[in-house]
Order: sequence, then structure tokens, then C-alpha cells
Amino acid sequence: MIDTSLANMSGLLWAPKNPLKGIAKSANELATDLHELDILTREDLGNRINPKDIAALIGSLGLLGKVATGLAEAVQGNWQTTRPRGRAMDFGPGRHL
Repeated sequence: MIDTSLANMSGLLWAPKNPLKGIAKSANELATDLHELDILTREDLGNRINPKDIAALIGSLGLLGKVATGLAEAVQGNWQTTRPRGRAMDFGPGRHL
């Protein structure tokens, strides 16, 4: 059995969730879903919302997905190697809040 406390301190097992990945995935999926609407649904939606606004939203979501993906990839190494900092590490031994 692996001593996870030692592994976590060395940064080997601890990898926090990168929220940029989720944002990129959601933005890309929504842009794709809006773009792939069937013609009747698109017309119904266009009767309630200006079609130019829908097209602008699709473009904005695509841009958000692209930028968030790039940022997520750029910081991925930092997310995987950064280790959690507990009070003992922040304040040193024998120090208290």
C-alpha cells in the first residue's frame, strides 16, 4: 500500500481539477448543439431570439472554448505539479494562527 501522505507532499498523486477544461468542454458542446439544430427548431428559436444574436452567441462560445482550451493546456503542468499547502507548511513547525 502506498503512503498517500508522502506521495501528496511530493506532488506525485495530487492533481486538482482544472476548471478551464470543464468550461472549454461546456462552451464547445453548447456551440455545437446550437449550430446543429434542425431547421424547424432553429426557426422556432429564431422567432423568439434574433437569429443574429444566436449566431453571435455560437461564435462567442466557440471563441471561449478555444481560448479556455489553450489556457487549460498551458497551465496543465502547473496543475499537476502544484502540491497542496497545509497550515503546517505555510506557518512552519510550532507556529499557529
